[in-house]
Amino acid sequence: MMIGLNRRMRLTDAEIRKRIHVEIIPTIIGDTHNRVIDEMGICCGEARVDIAVINGKLHGFEIKSEADTLERLEGQILAYNQVFDTMTIICGQNHLDSIISLVPEWWGIYSAKINFGKLELTKIRCSELNHSVCRLALAKLLWKSELLMLLAEAGVRKGVSNKPCRELWKRVSEIFTTETLQIKVRETLKSRECWRLDLQQT
Repeated sequence: MMIGLNRRMRLTDAEIRKRIHVEIIPTIIGDTHNRVIDEMGICCGEARVDIAVINGKLHGFEIKSEADTLERLEGQILAYNQVFDTMTIICGQNHLDSIISLVPEWWGIYSAKINFGKLELTKIRCSELNHSVCRLALAKLLWKSELLMLLAEAGVRKGVSNKPCRELWKRVSEIFTTETLQIKVRETLKSRECWRLDLQQT
């Protein structure tokens, strides 16, 4: 009976997501202030990572269930590589060989399968640190009010409040080093309220 059950059940995104929250995320959050965000938009909405964890690093988790295709993965890889300090992809076993060949070596990989009626996640490889984060992409994670606040901290107050976001992103990415901007973006995102107020991005 169990063998038949294993064959009939197909893993869904929701099932894998729930297990990530229960099994993987607790291993990377510590006593410091953490923020966990489902469906976090990046690169001005060009991509949306399934789960983001923000603490001392910006961690991304992407899910490719058995029912998913990999059509969007190439574009997602390009977007995620610009922003996340670490990335982990969790996939159904039907995608595993393709995933291994497609994602960068610094990405972590888990396979997901049903074993005797229960969802199992198996670590294929650990994630490593991304050394190619893009300052402009990091700046694009911030709302206009947040960009203005960072510029004010750097002593830039005059003639910026009426500028569009695209100019503020560029200015912020030029003023701050990558390491400093990573810290400031993480702290800003952790303290942000009302995440879905996209009007703040004007």
